[in-house]
Amino acid sequence: MIAGTLTAPPAAGRAALTSDGILRAVGALLLLATLAGLFAWYLVLSPFSFRRWGAFDVPPEFTITEPTTLVLFEEYPGAAAATVPPTVRASVLSIGGRRVEGRSMINADGSSRETYSSPFRDGRAIASFSIDKPGTYNVFAFSSGPSKPTLASDAGTFALAPEGRPGWFGGLVGLIPLVVVPLLLAVAAFVLAHVLRARREVPPSRVDLG
Repeated sequence: MIAGTLTAPPAAGRAALTSDGILRAVGALLLLATLAGLFAWYLVLSPFSFRRWGAFDVPPEFTITEPTTLVLFEEYPGAAAATVPPTVRASVLSIGGRRVEGRSMINADGSSRETYSSPFRDGRAIASFSIDKPGTYNVFAFSSGPSKPTLASDAGTFALAPEGRPGWFGGLVGLIPLVVVPLLLAVAAFVLAHVLRARREVPPSRVDLG
């Protein structure tokens, strides 16, 4: 009898889905979710999305389409941990000259009710303004302290954001569920897919007939 080798016949028809292929697809979707979470955090949730301007800049205009509460922050190194009264006077005026009364966001001990701190932005809330009528408004903020800054670089930066921002998701901790978790799951999916594919591509045992 002639010796030969038995091998499995080629599969016919459309290739079936494999477990490693499904895992790679899941990993790709998780990578997309990671990118979407990163963009959402940066563009919508984080302090980087706030409208900001320098103390010596022209007062900015804001168009309000529905009733809202806006919070004014002052930004400078160490602002989040500051426990001193702000030397900033702020007001909001409509284009028609209607004044919107503000509410202080500074506690009796000098700390702020809302703060944020990141490697690039450090700020604390100093006032909030409840706007009940749609329209265009100007925000005026200037130093009223005994020693006013003489250079724009010394005057810090102001930022404006809707009430409730940045919140928990807008801080660095918010990157964990939005970016870190889906990224780790994506890596795990790709690694497991690689292991399963390597196992599937192991050559079959040869059977010799003598």
